[in-house]
Amino acid sequence: SGLAPNTTYYFRNASLNLEGRPNYASAGSTATLANVPTQQDFVLTPASINLNWLVNGNPPDTVYLVEMDDDPGFASPEPSSSTVLSSATFSGLLPTTTYYSRVTAYNRFGRAAPTVSFSPMATGAHDPAAGSPSAIGPYTLTANWGQGANGAGIFYRATISSSTDFSGAVLSSTTQNLYAAFSGLVSNASYYLRVSALNLSAVPTLPAIGIGTALTLPTTPYMLPPEQAFTGPLIDGFTLNWLDNGNSSFTHYGVEISTCADFFRVSTSTVVHALSHSFRDLLTGTTYYARVRAIGQAGDLSAFESSGSTMTISSSTLNAVAMRESYVTLETSYGTISLYLPRGSIGSSTRIILQPETSFGAPNSAVSALTPTGIGLRITHFPATLVLGAVTITLPYRITDLPSAMRDTASRSKLVLALFDETNSIWVPLPSVSDTANNKVTSQTWHLSTFQLMQASSETGLAAVKIYPNPYRPNSVSDVMHFTNMTPYAKVRIYTFLGELVREIKADVNGMAAWDGLNSDGRKVASGVYIAYVQTRDKRSSKSFKVAIER
Repeated sequence: SGLAPNTTYYFRNASLNLEGRPNYASAGSTATLANVPTQQDFVLTPASINLNWLVNGNPPDTVYLVEMDDDPGFASPEPSSSTVLSSATFSGLLPTTTYYSRVTAYNRFGRAAPTVSFSPMATGAHDPAAGSPSAIGPYTLTANWGQGANGAGIFYRATISSSTDFSGAVLSSTTQNLYAAFSGLVSNASYYLRVSALNLSAVPTLPAIGIGTALTLPTTPYMLPPEQAFTGPLIDGFTLNWLDNGNSSFTHYGVEISTCADFFRVSTSTVVHALSHSFRDLLTGTTYYARVRAIGQAGDLSAFESSGSTMTISSSTLNAVAMRESYVTLETSYGTISLYLPRGSIGSSTRIILQPETSFGAPNSAVSALTPTGIGLRITHFPATLVLGAVTITLPYRITDLPSAMRDTASRSKLVLALFDETNSIWVPLPSVSDTANNKVTSQTWHLSTFQLMQASSETGLAAVKIYPNPYRPNSVSDVMHFTNMTPYAKVRIYTFLGELVREIKADVNGMAAWDGLNSDGRKVASGVYIAYVQTRDKRSSKSFKVAIER
């Protein structure tokens, strides 16, 4: 056992003498049987069948007898084929007919191995004729083709895929019709279609015939509930969100907002390749209606779907506690408006409201030369409380909102925040820092009122120095004594009439400084008259003023 198939083996035998020496005589030769073949794929045409098999280790001189007949009893077989190859082709067969085949392997001595019957196989179907898709919708389409040379009763297999090589997800439909409807597709996506005819053994014609490409229509986006649809509320904008509702990732969306529920007048219209969009530069405290539609790759438009409405922020409210650090913020598209109250900066708890302000009916008179910008902030509170320490205001701005003459960096570096003194109807500049890189101004104040962003004018000398209020009454509306119209970085030294130095203050780049009525040790100075000695940075010019404190 364990011998090679269809291989000749030679025999001899011997008798052994008493010493074990053999005396051989030839016993002839024979060959082992060939292994039975193993069926492989058929290759089909409408009039021929090609059989293929594995030789299973048989040598090349093995002969195979191949028989085929449309009768399983082989009563009238086709002319048989003897071959040493591993395939055989029968031509001139009847179309749309099932044939039976069997193969017998013979060894080199003509002895047959057991005959192997192959699976029944029908002749191939004809290629169907190409067609074009129809009834294309957001989630559906119909594939169409012609029967070609096929007769009635033939089945067809139509397949579609989102990839040209059909390597991705493939949907198929087997039918005797000359069309197949597909559903559950992705909206606004390209699909590739092909079809094969099936023979009586359900073997498809290869390669499949391409029957066109279809682009499904876009469908309306899915609108989220209002609390999810509208996020990131600002005083001048918000973010609108939606879902694709089955649209492909190639889908664009047309987004519109309006102050009119019927969209008679559209405020903003844009096209985005995303599932959200942030709106900016809108009106404060205004109701906006929103709607979205999908835009297909071929420019097809879905119907608009309403997102409802939302309102931009008009103010921000915080219950500030006296002995607790507090922040009040108001979000904008260009930064955060904020009010910072350090611990103990207010005398009692109060409700603080921040509101943007752009309308100023007050006179233009001011303690110093100030040019208004029309950008401001109103801070109101109830119940009334004393401001015991400096609080900090940060006011961002858009460069485009400034007067054109103030938009360069040098001009913006002179921006300050001014407080409106309602009692005296004048604007009072506050100690400010202008951050031109981030387009914001930060200031300190001792009073909660109306504030406006203004441009200060730098002086070249000390002739126009102004001091306000003078006399200074701590806990007044200003709660600080302002020195303005000085040269940049001038120094102010406060002396008693006996010449004792009380406090030294340095002006900012706009020539502004403030004195809170405290000495260098942080203690309150007594009521009385003091000397304010002002000196330019280069020490070439100086001037003295009398100032008074009334407690």
